[in-house]
Amino acid sequence: MLKGFQDWQRKRQVRKLTDQLGGTVNSRLYLELMDLLKAEGDNEKARDVMYLGLHRFPDSPELRKRRREMVHRERSDEKKKLHAQLLEKGTPELYARLAEINRLNLDVQGMWRVCVAGLEQFPKSTELLLAQAHAWLEVNNLPVAVKRLEDLIAVEPHHYVARKLLGQAYLQMGRRENALRHLAAAKKLAPHDASLDELSEMARGTAEVAGDSSATEERSKALKELLGPLAAEPGVQGAFVLDANGLLLACLPGSKMDEAMAATLFTQIRSALTGGGDILGIGAFREVLLETEGQRLWVEACGDWLLAVIADKKVNPEPLAEVILSCAKQAAKMPH
Repeated sequence: MLKGFQDWQRKRQVRKLTDQLGGTVNSRLYLELMDLLKAEGDNEKARDVMYLGLHRFPDSPELRKRRREMVHRERSDEKKKLHAQLLEKGTPELYARLAEINRLNLDVQGMWRVCVAGLEQFPKSTELLLAQAHAWLEVNNLPVAVKRLEDLIAVEPHHYVARKLLGQAYLQMGRRENALRHLAAAKKLAPHDASLDELSEMARGTAEVAGDSSATEERSKALKELLGPLAAEPGVQGAFVLDANGLLLACLPGSKMDEAMAATLFTQIRSALTGGGDILGIGAFREVLLETEGQRLWVEACGDWLLAVIADKKVNPEPLAEVILSCAKQAAKMPH
């Protein structure tokens, strides 16, 4: 009997608060109504009330908190459901959706792992190839992202999103001819997308500024000469220069570092350079020294570039540090 009375009281309060929504109210009313609807078991209406409240009070801290909690809860529930479905029978769509949820949760590593697992079963899935490309784009690993997107259009040449992303990625990498080719293909698939025209104009503008390939070759040669003194230093196992997009500009002969490895390492280094500084409240670092059990990794900022040097940990670091700093200063003076 008591429960019946409480239910009646709650329904009466819901009607009363609902009637008040059209008048002058504050955000607390929406929160109270949400709680009552949840107690009634009507989560869908509670959700609607929350968004109505956010529409009227977009800066309400409590309403924004409720939305974050709701989104987190919904995604967690969906992830559990997807994992259960994948155990029964995996499909490319299930893997792709799980990867997307990880992306929305800013879990790039989780997204990457899901894509790898899915592509082992479905190597030609366009959904998973696109999801993995997005994962690499999230960490600015352009060379590997481009490889996945090229794999995708080999399976589906008329994939508009892949063509556009390839155009944007190649543009960032300074490879204007590749960018223009993919942007033109995307334009045929989506002739009314004005952003493609803007990107194409940027690519053509890059052509005017960048000059021919000989300028790039000359820069690479100059950087290799600049790195020369490091080759004479004992214990140096590799040295390379990366640009602002994580692309390998030059490395010492014998350095085992391809573009994909360099870009991945660049992402981790950049996180330490900027994120670490933010955490400590001291701004971005200009140099970093990382140590493993047997190696040291020096990183020096050279304008928009980074100079990274790998050396044996047993070597006295002080003389090498001076040579690295000298090389970084020279690289910073070069045209970027």
